[in-house]
Amino acid sequence: SIFFLIRKYSQIFREKFSIAKPLAKKLLKFAIPVFIGGLGLIIVSYTDIVLITVLYSAKEVGYYGVASQIARFSWLFAGAIGAVFLPMISELWQKREQKILGSAIHFLIKIYSVLIIPVVLIFIAFPEIVINLLPGPGYLPAATALQIISLVAIIYVMYVIPWTVLNGIGKPGIVAKVIGVMACFNLFGNLLLIPSYGIEGAATVSLLSYIIGAILMLYFTRKFVRYVLPSLSILKAFIGGGLTLLIIFVLKSLLALPPLLKTIIVLVPSLLFYAGWALSTRAITVGNLKTLKESLFR
Repeated sequence: SIFFLIRKYSQIFREKFSIAKPLAKKLLKFAIPVFIGGLGLIIVSYTDIVLITVLYSAKEVGYYGVASQIARFSWLFAGAIGAVFLPMISELWQKREQKILGSAIHFLIKIYSVLIIPVVLIFIAFPEIVINLLPGPGYLPAATALQIISLVAIIYVMYVIPWTVLNGIGKPGIVAKVIGVMACFNLFGNLLLIPSYGIEGAATVSLLSYIIGAILMLYFTRKFVRYVLPSLSILKAFIGGGLTLLIIFVLKSLLALPPLLKTIIVLVPSLLFYAGWALSTRAITVGNLKTLKESLFR
């Protein structure tokens, strides 16, 4: 009886294993590149911290960590879009609805690029105020690094949306290769710039790493999904952002007020100007905003 049971359960195990084996191969084929890409992201995220720790002091690490964490706050919206977008991508890809998928990529990059610029302008124009309000005046030496890293927010959506698309259509190997390029650039860039420029050099390398990553992600995504990059809307938003920043600095130089009060008085007309610019030049339309609102509620 015992031998009979052993033989019976061995046969069941072999049958189950033969069914599960192809699925396991598919899972591993997807998971291994994701794992490698995750290791690359660790290098991109922590190489600068390690090198600053080795070459400078814990105080410099603290300054850079504060600048990085505050700037990353503006990345959260793009990250949330990617998380919500992923299952929709897989469904559209399986249904061969590439036209709808291409339109969604165009829309999300356009909307985020236009809407994130005001947040970035605040970090660039008032880094001291932001740092004073959050971690405190002891971290003011991080102001320049915060200004540089905050620019990543504009690039990040053009990195994370195609990153999500490539994973959603089952191409994590391409994602891993792009992240590998970013990791190599990040490592050598930090070795080159941190000894001479400190945390500002590390911030510059992070910005350049994501620019390279965004360009490569957009390029490879285009090989599988046809979409139109909203270049004109992004250009209009950049011009409007530059003009808004000019207005902010002019108003700052003219007003002799306490810092927080000056910030509020300067920001209100400046951001209204940017909103008016974006709508009047059709960098973004009221219809786009309504679509975004409906999508968020849905």
